[in-house]
Amino acid sequence: MISLADSARISPRRVDHRNAMEELGRNRGAIMKLEDIVKGNVIAGVVPGKLVRVVAAEMRGADALELVYKAEGALGQRRLSRVEEDGLLVVSNRAWRPTPGSVLALLVVVLAAFAAYQFLPHPKASMEGPVVNDIPVVIRTNGGMLEVAKVKHRRTFNLTEVATFAGFEVPFCTATASYTFDAHTTYRVKLAKDWAASYRNQRLQVTAPRLEPALPVAFDTARLKATLEKCPFMPGGTQEALLRSIGGKLAKDASNPAYLDLARNGGARETVREFAQKWLINQKTYNIPPNTPIDVMFADE
Repeated sequence: MISLADSARISPRRVDHRNAMEELGRNRGAIMKLEDIVKGNVIAGVVPGKLVRVVAAEMRGADALELVYKAEGALGQRRLSRVEEDGLLVVSNRAWRPTPGSVLALLVVVLAAFAAYQFLPHPKASMEGPVVNDIPVVIRTNGGMLEVAKVKHRRTFNLTEVATFAGFEVPFCTATASYTFDAHTTYRVKLAKDWAASYRNQRLQVTAPRLEPALPVAFDTARLKATLEKCPFMPGGTQEALLRSIGGKLAKDASNPAYLDLARNGGARETVREFAQKWLINQKTYNIPPNTPIDVMFADE
């Protein structure tokens, strides 16, 4: 896969011709082959109405070319098929300096390529998939854990014990304990050193690590309600036994798919999006606009 890791380090340059008409004359009438496209070419026909400079080019099989290019300072990527060769024109194979005549000639070429793109029929290309900008991106972090969502829910737990005598249960002598409280489950994601992401169709697609609940789950003792009903012959300990079991029950709640889905869509996705947005504004490696829309998925979705 062609990566922007190298191409992003290339500083933006203006297309520069020396004697563009002479260059155009040499190329006029020649059939443009995908395998002839190399780094540094200036090409018309890739983006309607614009000239692009080739940053990287790599053949995908015999009939497709993965192309990374710059157009008006912006980086882009496209897969070209064999059937698109007739609409491509190499304007220059070397650096040039503009003159009024060459600029006018180039303008004519670009307009002609745009008109051909708009009005000529386009045969369907046989490709592995749709033409998209699919650029691998690595989001670096400082490690640790990132809190992304909290889920608050009121829970009631009950435990009923039956008295026994000489190994036999006495059904009319029982003890029932109950606890009701607000549980607060905090969900986090690991800030691994690198997060994988992709810049695709002018959107940044981020895959965050799976949500992990912080254990033990906290609960609010200020609103705790406890009850105990038991016959006078029952020994104590029912409430203590119920309290000891609550931690495991809350941990099981926290891993419940329904709670995880509530956390993802109730705040976690937006928190990760904000985290990625801050990274996007400060990053220098990739030429991605800071206002790029961000889509967030989690690894366990």
